[in-house]
Amino acid sequence: MTPSPRQKSTEVCYRCLQPVAVKATRCPRCGLQVNRFRRLPLVIGVLGMVALVFVIVVMFKVVQNVDVESAPPDPQTDESSLSDSKPQASAEQAKPDKPPPLNQ
Repeated sequence: MTPSPRQKSTEVCYRCLQPVAVKATRCPRCGLQVNRFRRLPLVIGVLGMVALVFVIVVMFKVVQNVDVESAPPDPQTDESSLSDSKPQASAEQAKPDKPPPLNQ
């Protein structure tokens, strides 16, 4: 048995078991108010899945950053090799022993 298109767009009243249109707010036969939150569980489920995907993405990014920070240094970008190639300009400028007074 295949349901007719009219049955797909209707729901059943819980009190009198008569078909009720999807957009109706009350049953046409007994006047029982139809639940307005029919799709609330679906919406909550979708929002829960979106939140779960967001948490997974954030966790992946955090783990990736921790892995990058804890990785051993790359020998090509070692600081000692970089400091050897730079000229020592700080030795030319002598620093004073005491800072100058602020009130002058």
